[in-house]
Amino acid sequence: MKSRLTKLIVLIAAILMFRSVIFPAVSWKTDEFCYLTIARQMNNGGVLYSDCADIKPVGIYYIYALADRIAGGSLEMDLLVLRVFSVVAVLLISLMLWHLGGYYAALLFAVYSTCIRASECLPANTEIFAVLFMAASLCFFCNKNFRVPGIFFTSAEPTGSPADPYR
Repeated sequence: MKSRLTKLIVLIAAILMFRSVIFPAVSWKTDEFCYLTIARQMNNGGVLYSDCADIKPVGIYYIYALADRIAGGSLEMDLLVLRVFSVVAVLLISLMLWHLGGYYAALLFAVYSTCIRASECLPANTEIFAVLFMAASLCFFCNKNFRVPGIFFTSAEPTGSPADPYR
């Protein structure tokens, strides 16, 4: 039990250490700013895909709309809340990977889902949230003791990238 707690603390520390590189970065990635702009329009009564549009699925806009409501409309606070969301998503994915593939699988994901240079780090983008639902699905399908509804597998679609017919 003590060993498991120590491993959990090391995992959380690794996630915070590697993901904290992106916290001081005040710059927005192009995609993030687009998602936030659409989310703000939705928060102000706009209709998604009618008043505002982009090619991403609906889930990412709701995540950004929630962050904008929590942050109170401040760009800096929006960025901080979204970074916290991405840290929580990486932690949850890492815990599920620990359940599926062991501690080192979780630790490797925690380290390699981010990077040392903040300018190249995966921000709070669609991929990080889509992987969260896919990992939950894997846990459900691989282990019946992990009580996650199978709907998670299909719920990755609202946050993941849609099929692009022009690729």
